[in-house]
Amino acid sequence: MNYTSNVKAERSSQEYDPNETVDTFQKRGANAVNRMKEEVQNNFLAVLLGSVIVSLLTGYLISQHYEAQKREHWAETFFRHVKDWLGERSRRAAAPVQESLESARSAAQHFSRRGAEYGRRLNPFFGESRRRFLGIF
Repeated sequence: MNYTSNVKAERSSQEYDPNETVDTFQKRGANAVNRMKEEVQNNFLAVLLGSVIVSLLTGYLISQHYEAQKREHWAETFFRHVKDWLGERSRRAAAPVQESLESARSAAQHFSRRGAEYGRRLNPFFGESRRRFLGIF
């Protein structure tokens, strides 16, 4: 038991020693970088294959996003053209209706004037009162 605790104490002292200088930390970091480079060289095929897969997935996602934007833009353009076309057609269809309403209104005004005129002519008791100023004129 005593031996196990000493091993743990030695490991922890190897991992961190407050008396170590910055140079030893740099050496240890350089050794770690060298080990990583060696591991990458040993696994070059795996790294290359991983980077190809990542780049293909990234390209696929970017193209999907671009296609979605393109479809949305196409839909907006299509609906704008449909709205403009319907507005133009509705104005063309409403023009004859508006003209007929205006002619009906002018005919009604004409006949109401004529009716009022005939009513005045036929009513013998109808006479417009003259306007007088203080009953004198």
